[in-house]
Amino acid sequence: MRKHFFRAFIADPVCASSGAGHHVDVGRYFMAVVKSSVAIPVTAAVRDDGFIRLDWGSQAAELWNHRPADVDAALCSTNGVAEWAPEWQVLLVPGASLADERTVFTLAYPDEHTDCTTASALLDRVVSGVVDVR
Repeated sequence: MRKHFFRAFIADPVCASSGAGHHVDVGRYFMAVVKSSVAIPVTAAVRDDGFIRLDWGSQAAELWNHRPADVDAALCSTNGVAEWAPEWQVLLVPGASLADERTVFTLAYPDEHTDCTTASALLDRVVSGVVDVR
């Protein structure tokens, strides 16, 4: 897959999380594309229950993303062709000159699923000392 430059994400009022299964931050994207030693060509599909199934060789994985409809829209444009960087849990869907939230997704294993966090909820946790930003 051709490596892409990264376009910053548009602010999301519903989810500010950059954990697995949420938004891709620039650091995770950079590590997945530039530093990853393994990028696996996969066939991907979004199931009816919202989980994303990846198939490669004789292996398969079922993973989660907070916006399965967005993943599905990207995959429809490539007939399910994508690349999986498992070390960084990043799914790269080819087709854009700039990578952004429409073509790059983090996927979480089912036991890593977390709820979306809004920017204000995240700020409240930082201010209260629950999240250490140092």
